[in-house]
Amino acid sequence: MPALPSTGSNPTILITGANGYIGTWAVKTTLERGYSVRAVVRTESPAGRVKPGR
Repeated sequence: MPALPSTGSNPTILITGANGYIGTWAVKTTLERGYSVRAVVRTESPAGRVKPGR
């Protein structure tokens, strides 16, 4: 994942495909770095793998 700038605020990042293998990893890593995440998934059935964050 490219380096994300560190700011004093808590910016929101949009991640598409968040219920896929790479998307799940990207959501987890982004949340660990202190960002808020909006996730886009294709269908609701596999969306259960994506846990609500902040």
